[in-house]
Parts: sequence; C-alpha cells; structure tokens
Amino acid sequence: MDDLAKDFSIQMLEASPVTLVVVDEEGVIRFVNREFEKVFGYSPSRIIGKSLECIIPNRFRPTHSEKLQQILETASTLDLGQIRLLYGLRSNGEEFPIQIRSSVMRSEEGTYAILAVTDLLERMSLPRKELTVQQRYEMSVIRSSDGIWDWFNVEQEAQWWSPKFFENLGYQHMEIEPTWSAFKSLLHPEDCRLVLDSLEKHLEKNLPLQLECRMKSKVVGYRWFRIKGRANRNEDGKPTRLLGTASDIDKRKVAEIEKEQLKEFLAEKERLASIGEIVAGVTHHIKNILGGMISSMRIIEMALEENDLHSVKKAWKHYSRTSTRLSNFANEVLSLTRNPVLESQPRDLVQIVKDVIEDCSDDANVKSVSVRLHAYRDIPFVTLDNQGISDALLNLIGNAIDAASGKPHGMVKVTIRPHLQKKSVEIIVTDNGPGIPESIKETIYQPFFSSKSGQSSGLGLPMAKKVVLDHHGEIEFESAPGRTTFRVTLPVHPENGIAEEDPRLRSSQKIFTPLS
Repeated sequence: MDDLAKDFSIQMLEASPVTLVVVDEEGVIRFVNREFEKVFGYSPSRIIGKSLECIIPNRFRPTHSEKLQQILETASTLDLGQIRLLYGLRSNGEEFPIQIRSSVMRSEEGTYAILAVTDLLERMSLPRKELTVQQRYEMSVIRSSDGIWDWFNVEQEAQWWSPKFFENLGYQHMEIEPTWSAFKSLLHPEDCRLVLDSLEKHLEKNLPLQLECRMKSKVVGYRWFRIKGRANRNEDGKPTRLLGTASDIDKRKVAEIEKEQLKEFLAEKERLASIGEIVAGVTHHIKNILGGMISSMRIIEMALEENDLHSVKKAWKHYSRTSTRLSNFANEVLSLTRNPVLESQPRDLVQIVKDVIEDCSDDANVKSVSVRLHAYRDIPFVTLDNQGISDALLNLIGNAIDAASGKPHGMVKVTIRPHLQKKSVEIIVTDNGPGIPESIKETIYQPFFSSKSGQSSGLGLPMAKKVVLDHHGEIEFESAPGRTTFRVTLPVHPENGIAEEDPRLRSSQKIFTPLS
C-alpha cells in the first residue's frame, strides 16, 4: 500500500501543469516533473542530484538558502501573501522572473521541500481576467515604464533590478550584475554625494528618499532619473530592506536645463543691450552738455576779441553751469554703477529734509512753487548715509517742483512721519502737477528715461531708488491727474535711537512748517 501511494504521488507530481521541484534538507534536487524541463531547459537526468543553486542566480543564493532552511525547519508553507518575486536561471544562462510557492513533506526518509515555480514571462501572455491581484502587481513590475530596484538586505551587496531598469540605462537584462557597488558606479560624480546623503538620512532618520540624479547610460552618456525609495524596518525600527523606483526624466530635465540656459542667454543679451543703451545715453547727454560748453567758449573767444567783458561774464556763467552739470552727471552715473560705501550713522532726518528743501528754495521761487514741510514731533534718528539720502531727496523734491511749476498755484508738500507697524519712518513727497502718464509709469526708474525732453539726464529717479534700496528701505509712487506722491520708507532699529516700544511711535503729533 505504501509503494502504491508513493507511485500515485509521483504520478500526480508528474502530471501537474505547474513546474515542481522537490529538494532535500541539504538543498539537493531529488525530483522534478516534466514541466521543469520546459521552463529551465534541464532534463531530469541532468539536474537530479544537483544543488538547487544551479537554477538560482548568484545574487539570490544566500537569501534563498537561508529561506529554504527556515521552511524545512519550521515546516512552514508560503501562501500567496508571502510569495517572493525573484529570478530563475535557465540552462542557457538566461535569467527570468519567477514566483515560488513552497510546502513541506515529511517521511521516514527525511524532510523535503516541494517548490512550485511559475514562469512570470509565460504568464504575461495570459488574459488579464485570469490573473490574481498579486499576479497583476507582479506583471505591473515587469511592464512598468519605471525601473524598479530591490535591495532585499541592506547589509549585503546584492540587489534586484527590474528589466526596465536595465533597459532605461541602455543595457541588456542582467548585462551587469545588480549590486550596491554597481549602482554607485553608475551615478554621476557630481550627484554621488547627494544620493549617499539622502540614503543615509532615510535609513538612519527615516526622512523621505526622493531625489533627482544622473546615472550613466551605456550608449548616450548620463541620463536624469528621479529616485524614490522606502525602507522596510524590523520591530526595532532598523532598516532591513529597501525598495524603490528609478523614473527616467531625462527629456523633461534636459528641457528644463535648456530653458534655464535660454533664460540666462536672454538675460545676458538683455544685460549687454542695457549696457549699450547706457553707453548711448551717457554719450548723448555728455554730447549735449559739451555742446553748451563749446558754444560758451566760442562766445567768450569772440567777446574777448571785441573786448566785450559783459558778454564774457555772461558766457562764463553759462560755461560754469554746464561744467557743474557735467560733474553732477558723472557723479550720478558713478552712483548707479558702483557698490556704495555708506558712511552711516544716526542722523536727524527732519534736519536733512529741511536742508534739502532749502537747497531747492531758489529753484522753487523762480518757478513760483510753494514747498511746505509737515513733520510729526519727535521723529527718531535714523542710521543713514547723509550724502546719499540727501541726493535722493534732492532728486525727488526737485522733480516735484518741476512737475508743479506749470500750475497757477504750484505746491509741493513733504511729510515725515513714523510708521509703527513697519518700525520705520516715511518721507512722503506730493505735488499738484499734471501727474505721470499711465504709459510711462513702468519705465520711470529706467536709466536715461526722462519725460523732460532735453532737460534731464534721466538718472535722478534710478539713483534715488538705488540709494533707498541700499539703505534696506522702500520707494513707491502713485499718480493721477493733478497729484503725484512718492513715498520713501527707511527702517528704524533700536540702535538707531528708538526702541520698538518707544512712546514716540505711539504719541507723535504732526507739526506744520511752511518753508516757502
């Protein structure tokens, strides 16, 4: 009866449509069925008595041997939820993805593991409806456009890479052995440290593992990949296994780099064009000033020949004014092009504004413009560069006087007030001129742009803006027909003579000072 049962069992195994392998406790193959030769290419006579490792690739052998011993010792059976995706090795050296289920059989002769092996490449030809959820997942691994990698023991070298991983790098499947060292060798030298640091942070601190790096392709140099991964951890939180994907993002990344290079090229082109405009503007303005100086010199020469001292004095005054204009223009250009060395110290901002208005008084009187100062009491000292801020305010107030000069009752109002929320002081310059046309509002800070044809260098507002920004301040304007306001905000710090909770910021009162 025992012999009959044994013969019946063997016939059942032979007739099975599944590839079956019976292995003893030493890992030696004791039986294979007919399907085995179809899948692995070995006849029973060639394989029986050989080690199971003959049909397992090198990198899987240590893990597989350990797992086999566990199965034999515990008599455990792997169900679908415990199936491990790995690779088999055919007699011709070809590797292919397989799935293994196991069970244990005990007899008087010993303990045996029965392994049911499924060729996943063969399964890919099956209709989708015939596949289980687990099988569909495995097929998605094989068919995925992303390369998939599995570092099934982070303390060992061996890894598993999906066929697509090799394909994305231009290699035939298993053309190089998938190991941690091989993975590192494929990394671009400039990206290697990034990958190693990210991996270390993920394994030790459980930070997300997601980065973009370059990996060496066999045929086209380096390609860009997005690497993602997640570690499996034991009960102590120690990482044991690391699984992830390598998505080919080369087209997108190259497009981004080319776009950035194009932006840099256009920016450089624009910079060179701006330099050309600046040179042209400087040349044009100097030419106009020199024209006036040359004209004055000719008048002086002619007047001296005729002994006309009155004309000499008149021409000399004009020459002096134009030479001063040339000197001022040179200073304005320098202030725009060089990094300033600010001689900053706590200053009385109200006094600075008064001095600037005083400097503008002659021009305001000639143009019949009234300039008035509105200042709050106890304005704090502000750390600033006296000359720089004075020049900036001179341009703003001078422009306001020019704008208001065409009005019957031209007026410029300058207001100084603290701003509690911003912890700053504001200087507000308002005129009742015609306003800034909408069409030029976006260009008023451009060097050499001026609405006063032939009367201005076009550097006043750009210089004023630069000075304010150098002081970590802000400048803004708003304009409508009949009214234009420029607002300069300068920061106030505790070391500038006023604390954050200084009562002067809460109880300041406005005083009115007419200056002209």
